[in-house]
Amino acid sequence: RRRATSHHPSTRRRRPGTSAIATPRPAATTRTPITTTRTPITTTRPAPGAMVALAVGPRSRRGEPPTKSLSSSLPGPPVLAMSDPHDAAQVVELLIVGGESDPNTRRVADQAAIRGVDFAIVDTDTGAAEQIQWSFSEPSLLIGSQRFVPESLFLRHNVFSPDGGPAPPPSGNSTSTHHIMREYAQAWPNIRILNRRVLGHANSKSANLALATQFGFDVPDSVVVTASAPVPVGFDTEHAIAKPLFGGAHAQHADEFLTAARQTPSLAPQFLQRRLNGHNVRVFVVGGKTLAFHIDSDRLDYREERANVVHHIATPADLEERCIAMADNIGFDYCAFDFRGTDNFEGMHFLEVNSFPMFVRFDMECQNQLVDQMLTVILKRQIFEPNA
Repeated sequence: RRRATSHHPSTRRRRPGTSAIATPRPAATTRTPITTTRTPITTTRPAPGAMVALAVGPRSRRGEPPTKSLSSSLPGPPVLAMSDPHDAAQVVELLIVGGESDPNTRRVADQAAIRGVDFAIVDTDTGAAEQIQWSFSEPSLLIGSQRFVPESLFLRHNVFSPDGGPAPPPSGNSTSTHHIMREYAQAWPNIRILNRRVLGHANSKSANLALATQFGFDVPDSVVVTASAPVPVGFDTEHAIAKPLFGGAHAQHADEFLTAARQTPSLAPQFLQRRLNGHNVRVFVVGGKTLAFHIDSDRLDYREERANVVHHIATPADLEERCIAMADNIGFDYCAFDFRGTDNFEGMHFLEVNSFPMFVRFDMECQNQLVDQMLTVILKRQIFEPNA
């Protein structure tokens, strides 16, 4: 694996068709890219002394397929030369901010390269990701010694360690970089970013459960309890699950939580919900369009089973319009609804809606339609022509 070299290697320009941060995965072959004409942002010149990186190689004609696929052998590492300090900041169509250890961020970078998007990456796994500066006078963004004006931003908080394990990065770069880039996006509303309408807002699971009933979804019997609170009379804990009110952990049997709570009253508040034994269905809503998946798992929480089977399915007709409407009501243009049935695929019950869910496993099952649609929404242009 070869990296581009620059004064700050965590901020790298990519040539279409190459990516130094992802394990190659072939793109879908059933869709053909199209060429789109767009007008770039007009930028002012940075202050004297600012150092601006020259683009690596020729900029792609947006929408054209890359000359090499990501599975091709990578060329030698390009070198970023420094331009005249009086040059304007470089406009980039997409700035990707996230950790190289996060497969979701790598998947977006792969697909952006495959689709010929002009983009740059800030790797939050490295210390250079802390070298960020921006002002309120112009939208240019100084990262290390390179200055950009991003037209759009893909921002993902990395919950993986640099070695790929499911733990926060020890340096904490991901959290601080995520916050400062979110503030930057909020200060400059013309920069496109997913879920802008709720940027910086907490995703309330309680509010979403209440809202789901207003949109006609069936919601399993649910109560919220602290560890030291009594369980409501008549609530069947033997056939119930417990999951954290504020998220961050998997579901468990309700009796397991209640037993632990008697010994540790400081445990986090929980939802207690009636357990459902049907199939798991996840419905992604991306820019008003849906992609649905069946997760074949008998586990209480399917995330505990690494080998579970995921199937791309047609979105159930009784769920599609309501998912789109509820996502729009909340302010999401990217989210995922989780449902569980009571008998096969009948009686689907709303469990929760996730504001920025992981997606790699699902994207693999739909020939990359999920990430293609995410890029279409962020870039505000269709980057492929679906077959008729």
